[in-house]
Formats: sequence, C-alpha cells, structure tokens
Amino acid sequence: MATTTTPAKRKVTPKTAEHPLAALIPPMHFYDDYVSRVFPGGHTDLDLFLVARSEQDNVMLAGDTGTGKTSAVLAFCAKNKIPLVTISCNQGVDPSTFFSRPKFNDDGSFTMVKTDVVTALEYGGLIYFDECNALPPGISVVFHPGLDKRRQMRIIELDLTINLHDDAQFLANYNPDYEGMRSMNQAFVNRFSMPLLFDYDRALEEKIVTGIPALIDLAEKLRERRKSGDIDTPLGTNVLLEFEGYAWSLGVDFAIYNFINHFPAHEQAVITNTIDHYKVVIAEQRDAGVAAEKEGS
Repeated sequence: MATTTTPAKRKVTPKTAEHPLAALIPPMHFYDDYVSRVFPGGHTDLDLFLVARSEQDNVMLAGDTGTGKTSAVLAFCAKNKIPLVTISCNQGVDPSTFFSRPKFNDDGSFTMVKTDVVTALEYGGLIYFDECNALPPGISVVFHPGLDKRRQMRIIELDLTINLHDDAQFLANYNPDYEGMRSMNQAFVNRFSMPLLFDYDRALEEKIVTGIPALIDLAEKLRERRKSGDIDTPLGTNVLLEFEGYAWSLGVDFAIYNFINHFPAHEQAVITNTIDHYKVVIAEQRDAGVAAEKEGS
C-alpha cells in the first residue's frame, strides 16, 4: 500500500483573493480518473510532486508517450487547485513569446503585456515544459535563474525582475530517443533535482484496462517486439483504453482496425499478425462484459 509523504513546512504567502490564473486549474475529473504509480519507498507520483513543491525543487519526467506523464501533472494540479501553464517546446520558439504578447489599442498602437508564464512566476502556479528536449539550448537558458536556487528572473521584454512566488513550481517531461529531438541541455537538466522515470507498468494498466484484460497481454507482446526491433512505434496506455471503448461501442472488428491504424504502414503487418493471436479472447471478454452490463441494468 502506498504511503503518504508529508512535505516539510514552509511559509506560504496568504491567499487574499482568487488567483489570477484560476481558470487554468484543471477540472477535478483529471484527479478522480487518475491511478497513481508507486515509486520506491511506497511514495506515489502525486506525493513526490507535493514534496518537490514544498522544497521548491524541480521535477523531470522521462518516458515514452502514453505512460501517463501529463496525466499525472493534470491530476496533481486538479487535486491541489494549482493553475497549470504548459509550455509546448519546439525548435521554432522565440523566448519573447514566453513572457510577453502585444495588446492592440483602439488607435492602432500596441502595448506589451504579461503572459500566463509571468503571472505564474509572480502569483504561483505550475509551469510545465512539455517535451523539453525539443527546446533549443539558447532558449532554455533564459529560465536558468528561475530554475536554480536564485529563483529570480529578469524579463527584458517587460523591463521586469521577478522574485518567484513561493508556490511557483517547474515540471518538465521528455520522450527519450525520439526522432527529431535534440540532446538535452545538461545545464537545464541539472536544475531538475527530482528525475522520475515513467515506464509502462503492467500492474498499473491492470487497474485501468479492466473490461478486456487480454489487451494488456497484447500490449506486452508488442512492446517486446519493439525492444527486439520489429517495430519502432510505442504503444501507450491511452491507446488500450481507446481500443476498449471502441470495442464496447462499435465492436471488436472496428476497434482492431482503428488500433492498427495507429501504426505506420510498414509496421502494420507485424501488428496484424500479433493481434490475430489475441482476437478470439478479446472478443470473448468484450461480449462477456457487454452481457454483464445488460444483466446489471
């Protein structure tokens, strides 16, 4: 059973009014529907995020697509009522777009105003670097003073120096070894003191994919074939849930067709061959589940 980690106490700025980014707090269903993964020591991912928040440490999540990295962040922010500001990293970003944007006036002139990133730095919030290894080193460096113990940032575009709010927190994720991704900027990485690996977890998937358990065996087999080099495309837990949903609503044949189309054409023969070994039991489990639902209704 997972233990609850109690974060160290620290002074927190009193909240006297609604947070200016309150609209960015994720809805509670992201937490209600989430199944936490457990790390060594019995600590859940959400426990560890909370400890990092208390200690003003930064968290780096590594893992393939579909392993639940972003789902964990959404659940954490929903549970703790934290505004979530996502920075979608790519090679074409301009650092000025992180911090300011033009607001056009009636006379045709414009004024540079703060972005949500700056507001989160000032008032508290979680800033989430999505696929941070796509961020060019020259861009990530602008965040270094805020990510280290200085917790201060100079926003040149606004002629503003910010001492970060106690509740300003940084998380990042990356997918290792993906085509088109850059090597990680080590100076950036070193500022994330809590690196967590999000791998595919059968025990966790068994708690989520409950209607057609054979899908977990299928996923395990396809992930073995990926390790052996037969295919390159990762298989996320979300795709298994999608399969289950379509099998219920549209039937197993369509669910299989849709599943195969997640893979590129040159891999589909391998996928089809593998799934043929599970098709009968998948159909049996789906039919049994539908029958049980009808009896219970």
